[in-house]
Amino acid sequence: MSKSTTLVLLLGLLLVACAADPTPTTLAPTDDTPPVTPDPTGPVFVDETDLLVAESFPMQLFLAVQGSLPTPCHVAEWQVEETEQGRFEVTLYSVNTGENCIQVLEPVELNIPLGTSEGGPIEVVLNGETVETADL
Repeated sequence: MSKSTTLVLLLGLLLVACAADPTPTTLAPTDDTPPVTPDPTGPVFVDETDLLVAESFPMQLFLAVQGSLPTPCHVAEWQVEETEQGRFEVTLYSVNTGENCIQVLEPVELNIPLGTSEGGPIEVVLNGETVETADL
């Protein structure tokens, strides 16, 4: 190749490189709305539940749950509240540990401590749905 052809090619390459703006353009928010952040919580897909009673006084109650987490990078968390005598409301959810993860269900088995009971009717509500009842 001649020097003039090489020079023209280099000048063309330089023009193309200078024409592209490498800095991305961002738009400023038009109001005071905070940015949307992804919700780190997710579901726990429940397949089966069972009420477990430890033979002690007062009796210790547990909710056994079998199901799946959305990914292997999620961990199960729960909150338990005894709203009235013998009625336990459990909120069960999963939390993403923040890692990038393969999108595949992860089997999970949990024993959620509910509290104690001295006997009588028991009702366990999991995420708004009655899943276990017993008369102890």
